[in-house]
Amino acid sequence: MEQTVELGYRAAQHDRLAGVALFNGASVLARGKRNLAFAAKMLEEYLDTYPKTEEGPAFVAYTRLAKLKADLGDKNGARQARTTALSLAHDYKPALGLTF
Repeated sequence: MEQTVELGYRAAQHDRLAGVALFNGASVLARGKRNLAFAAKMLEEYLDTYPKTEEGPAFVAYTRLAKLKADLGDKNGARQARTTALSLAHDYKPALGLTF
């Protein structure tokens, strides 16, 4: 699983339109509770560098990043990501439900 995610990550480095691979790969790692630091890095790169798509909306990516940062012990980073998610979609229940 991690090797496949890594391949998607490398592919996205060469194709700006493949950024959603970072969103999807981070989601797979988070669900499997594997390499959470890499999952957070992938979401941060997706949010900072790539065009957002319907398949990987920014508010969902920020919400997932908030959860990952909390899991990694970065409560301030988690709060900041949650705030950003809610600034984009103020009624998004998964973001509203996050507590740190």
